[in-house]
Amino acid sequence: MRGCAPLLTSLAMFFLGSSLRLGAWVGVVILCCGIFCLARDNMRRGAGWSAIFISVRTSFVIMGYTLADGLGAQHNGNAVSYACWIFVLNVFPLHFYILARSGKSYLPYVRGRIIPGLCGGLAGLGSYGIAIWAMTRAPIALVAALRETSVVFGMLLAVLLLHERFTLWRAAAVTLVAGGAMLIKLA
Repeated sequence: MRGCAPLLTSLAMFFLGSSLRLGAWVGVVILCCGIFCLARDNMRRGAGWSAIFISVRTSFVIMGYTLADGLGAQHNGNAVSYACWIFVLNVFPLHFYILARSGKSYLPYVRGRIIPGLCGGLAGLGSYGIAIWAMTRAPIALVAALRETSVVFGMLLAVLLLHERFTLWRAAAVTLVAGGAMLIKLA
């Protein structure tokens, strides 16, 4: 899903009238190919076609919220305000829904996890805010592509900390994602 989303976002932005330079397009495609190498490695280890279908479908959702966030922040003119309002508008309805569904048993659960929850929420807001801010300064399609490089860092952490094998497909993924990111930067 992370490999298709930047490509879909780039195509959507093209149809909305915001085209990239040729070098940036090449960088996006190479970066996506690197992420597809990770997907290929996962398929080799047992993921089936139904998982691929779900991933592609999820890519359209990622494209949708990336476009909504990027265009919304650009229209708003203040990335920090936009990111904070999106978080507020998501957090309160979500907690009210869970409270209505779970009843009072939810309150002790929240009390026992308030500090880690707040820390995680603030970290998420910071990460999201940086991406939103970047979309107000650079083309949305490029930010969307560079944002997906996180899967490579996740894979490298899995290799280093969880002692997963560093396969040829994973090496190709790192090389392609890094090369695509460099081309995007140079474009």
